[in-house]
Amino acid sequence: MAVVAGGGAGANPAAAQTVDVVLARAAAYVAAYEHDLGSVIAEERYRQDVSFPAAADPVGLRLRSLGSSIRLRTLRSEFLLLRASGPHEHWLGFRDILTVDGRPTPDRARLQERLARDPDVGDEEFRRLVNESARYNIGGVTRNVNVPTFALLVVQAAVQRRFSFEKREERRLEGTQTWALAFAEQAGSTLIRGSKAADLPAMGTIWLDPASGRVIQTELITDEPLEHVRTQITVKYRPNGKLGIWVPIEMTERYHVGRPNSFDEQNIHCVATYSNFRRFEVDVKLRVPGSLD
Repeated sequence: MAVVAGGGAGANPAAAQTVDVVLARAAAYVAAYEHDLGSVIAEERYRQDVSFPAAADPVGLRLRSLGSSIRLRTLRSEFLLLRASGPHEHWLGFRDILTVDGRPTPDRARLQERLARDPDVGDEEFRRLVNESARYNIGGVTRNVNVPTFALLVVQAAVQRRFSFEKREERRLEGTQTWALAFAEQAGSTLIRGSKAADLPAMGTIWLDPASGRVIQTELITDEPLEHVRTQITVKYRPNGKLGIWVPIEMTERYHVGRPNSFDEQNIHCVATYSNFRRFEVDVKLRVPGSLD
């Protein structure tokens, strides 16, 4: 059952061809999706909670009756999903944070107005927007790849060669009989970089319609053993009548940070939901520091 996208010695030729065909359909679907989705705005509700095992509570709040201490945060934002050009077409997400735990943010970024005035975003401004999007995040891990469409990169035609693919199961999701294709990034320069720009191979699963290549759900996993950070991001797609395409409607993030039973151990759980999608008509020109090559 294990097959690699490009085939290889010992692989089942018939099964490999079947997986190859499905991957080709997925690549064609994502290529069209990049154009059809374009750049959009959505309302995002983003709930974060961080739990500290009682033995590793960093502020001494050892709630032994609960077994841990917990911090909570809820953000409501205008979420801009902007298409960035480069070696591999992809999206970048930016938050214009409206409220934090129900309280209005007095110095919100007003990204729509900013980008409408000047859609040319250089390196310095790009970093400022990334930092603005993440400044109210809680937990001991810096995260800026938590863009719901990020995992679609994996099945882009020019990117597939970086990965091995294996059909794991068939499952019915949202009325569609899907294939679950597990993927694992091979050695070499990786799509995601860890601390100190170290390569951070990605793995996970994409659930898609094998007949059309349409993506229904994605799961992206990274593991950075030297920094003791494990990441798991799951995204669900559903049809949107207004745009006439499927859009990400929920992103669930799980991070485990630190060595077990150590002072810095944390479990971070985040759920972002998206609604009220509409087009962002300004043609934003993003000059992204670095590249995916």
